[in-house]
Amino acid sequence: MLADDMGLGKTIQIISYLAALHYSGILQEMHIPSRDSSRSAPKSGGVLIVVPKTLICQWQEEFAAWYPALQVHLVHADLPKSERFESIKAASTTKTVALLSFELWRGMHQALLEAAWSIIVVDEGHKIANPHADITLMVKQVETAHRVVLSGTPTQGTMQELWSQLDFCRPGILGTLPVFRNELARPVEAGLSLNSNTASAEAARQCAMAFRQLVKPCILRRTKDELTRSLKLPEKSEQVVFCYIMPEQYLMYIQLLQTAG
Repeated sequence: MLADDMGLGKTIQIISYLAALHYSGILQEMHIPSRDSSRSAPKSGGVLIVVPKTLICQWQEEFAAWYPALQVHLVHADLPKSERFESIKAASTTKTVALLSFELWRGMHQALLEAAWSIIVVDEGHKIANPHADITLMVKQVETAHRVVLSGTPTQGTMQELWSQLDFCRPGILGTLPVFRNELARPVEAGLSLNSNTASAEAARQCAMAFRQLVKPCILRRTKDELTRSLKLPEKSEQVVFCYIMPEQYLMYIQLLQTAG
C-alpha cells in the first residue's frame, strides 16, 4: 500500500515504478501465478489501474507527461461496450496499461477475469474499504501476484476497513476477517473505550503493537512534514481568491433553491 499524504505525488510514483519495469523489460516478462495447476505455461499480462471515473483523464495526462512510451488504453463509459472490451484485451495482450473506472467494473467483470494482468493498482483505496461490498469482492478475484493500493488516508477509517485494503494487497496476511476481528480489532477497540480497565488497555496496546508489526512491511507512508524537513521545501503559500458567479449561474442557483424549497 502506498499511503503517502495527499498531494505528495502517488500517481507519479506509480508511473515511475511502471516506467522502470517497462524500460528494463521486467514488466513484459512478469509471470502470473494461476490457481489452475493444469495450465501448461505461466502467462504474462498488462497493468490494470482502477480509479474513480473523475480521475481517468488525469492519469492519462500524467502517463503522457512522464512516460509516454507505455501505451495507455482507456476503458470509460463514453466508449461503446465493444470498444471497452477491445481496450481490455489490447492492454492485456500487449502488456500495456488499461485505465478503468470503478463504476464500470461490474459490467466488465468477466472480461477482466479472463484477461491476464501482471499488476493491479487500485487508486483511492477507500473504494474497497468495505470488505462485503461487491466492488471489493470482485477486485479481489483477479489473479495477479502484484497488487498496489493508493490511499492518502489509510488510518482514518476503522481497523476493519484497513484489513480490507491490506487483504487485497497481501491476501491472508491478517488472517480471515472473523479471526482478525476477534484477535486484534476487538481487543484494541475495547482498550480504547471509556469503560476499559488496566488489563484491557494493556491487551489493546499489545494487540496494536502486533498489528503494527504485521502491516509495517506492507505500507509505505510519508507525511508532508517529513518530506518538507528532508527536502527543505519552502513553506506553503496560500492565497484566497474570490470568484463571483456569472448571471447564468446565479439564475440556475436561484432555480435550484426554489426547487429544493
